[in-house]
Amino acid sequence: MIIDVRKCLAQGKFNADVAFSYRPDEGLIDIPYVSFKEPIAVKGSYHILEDDSLEFEAEVTYTLQGLCSRCLRETEETVKTSLHVYFVTEDNEEDYLFRGGMADLSEAVNDAVLLSMPRSLLCRQGCEMIAYHS
Repeated sequence: MIIDVRKCLAQGKFNADVAFSYRPDEGLIDIPYVSFKEPIAVKGSYHILEDDSLEFEAEVTYTLQGLCSRCLRETEETVKTSLHVYFVTEDNEEDYLFRGGMADLSEAVNDAVLLSMPRSLLCRQGCEMIAYHS
């Protein structure tokens, strides 16, 4: 999702709600035998500030499906996380940079997914590992 800040400023549209979904790169997941069940859903809003920077707040929802990391049963888990970021025109090493008046939200959403992703996918709380008998 790209927000054209220059176009929004020209139209006098300083605030708006946004909702979109997209299929991310499967490389975001580092849990073996797990993939995204459906596209990532993003629902939020943006505000263009006086200095032409962009503030973006959203709720990000995605579902992981695959094999339980302990017992290898098929399972899935839905994760919800919040996102609150700024896009600026001059690099300050803290916020996301945008050029040419276009703010691409996908990098910020991918970062939110990476930070919220569980380390393993479990079929249930307290799942036991596969018992091997010798």
